[in-house]
Amino acid sequence: MKSDVAARLAAVWNSLLVIVMTVGALVIPLLGVFHESFDSFFLPFDRLFTIVLGVDLIIKLRELRTRQDDNGASNFRDTKSYFLLFLDLIAVLPLFSMTGIVWLEILRLAKFARIIQLMQQWRRDSVHNWNILRLSFFIYWLFLSIHWLTAGWLVLRGHTAGEPVWGEYLHSLYWCIQTLSSVGYGDVIPTTNAEYLYAITVMLFGVGVFGYIVGNVASLLANIDPAKAHYLETMEKLTAFMKYRNLPAHLQRRIRDYFQYLWEHRRGYDEAAALSALPPQLMHEVSVHLKNDIIENAPFFRNASEQLVREIGKQMRPVTYMPGDFVFKAGESGQDMYFVSQGKLEVISQDGKTVLNKLSDGDFFGEISLVQSRPRTASVRALAYCDLYALEKTALDHVLQLDEEFAAKVEKSIRERLDRGV
Repeated sequence: MKSDVAARLAAVWNSLLVIVMTVGALVIPLLGVFHESFDSFFLPFDRLFTIVLGVDLIIKLRELRTRQDDNGASNFRDTKSYFLLFLDLIAVLPLFSMTGIVWLEILRLAKFARIIQLMQQWRRDSVHNWNILRLSFFIYWLFLSIHWLTAGWLVLRGHTAGEPVWGEYLHSLYWCIQTLSSVGYGDVIPTTNAEYLYAITVMLFGVGVFGYIVGNVASLLANIDPAKAHYLETMEKLTAFMKYRNLPAHLQRRIRDYFQYLWEHRRGYDEAAALSALPPQLMHEVSVHLKNDIIENAPFFRNASEQLVREIGKQMRPVTYMPGDFVFKAGESGQDMYFVSQGKLEVISQDGKTVLNKLSDGDFFGEISLVQSRPRTASVRALAYCDLYALEKTALDHVLQLDEEFAAKVEKSIRERLDRGV
């Protein structure tokens, strides 16, 4: 609980830090040109800047000290952290206030090394939205770069007394956009060697941006939802297969409905495949977590020990049934028992005419045939799409051998349910 609160507070603080740094990145480059116009706004902001960056420096120092206490000796990661702390220290010093030299305020932007690290962390933690974040970060840095290049052109041109601040900025932004985009109408041209060199630099930067857009942004937009792209690719292959094999129309419809259900409820992911990619210990922990509520809600496993719950969770495998599908029919040999994660089913008598029971989320069935090694006494049919977890006979026998008292409770539960014919 405490860790969750700490994570939320850290997220709020990091968001505040990004906002403050973004405002600073917009204002600071313009100070050298429009110093007098920005004094009334910037001096209070400079104090706020110092406070926010100072608090963040203290937080980062405590994090580094805690990590070293936990890990012992210093390593490359700590060396990198020390370098970032050095940049944090430069950014937090109110050099402008102490010296009166406006251009020293540019050193505040050294804090962007920490913002870059933070954005990389966000990308690692948000795998599902990775492409969206990557595109957002590209747009963010592109607009900041345009603003900085615009400010640079303003510095070279100088401020004309009496001219409106935002009018001069707009003229400079116009030049920057047309130069970056290689439009170049020729109505704003360099007049000094410094301006020519600066224009050449901006043009080369524009070529790099254009190359990045062509090589990456198109791919980002195409793969902004990789799960959906995978689903559409799968459906395209299935459609080609069904046409090639000339499957009946009703079978084609059922196949499409099944994959549509998987997409709408699971975003097309395969739970078993996802778990198999994890190391054994982590796989078991995640597996138990996914199935813990189902096991605990089933009277069949009520009051079972934590060890038993873990063993059961490791052995259960997910299965899906479509409306009208029989999970099993009366007279079949029992090889699995089932837990209902989501869906509705009906229990039908051996003659197929009488509905004996209705099953829904949290229910379980099929254990009688497994424990007593007898054929199924009834049929179970899905009334809707059903997500179930199956537990094989060998796995159940293994679980029952672990706890004789629990095995006795299971036998009692089965005797009580025999009259229901499941």
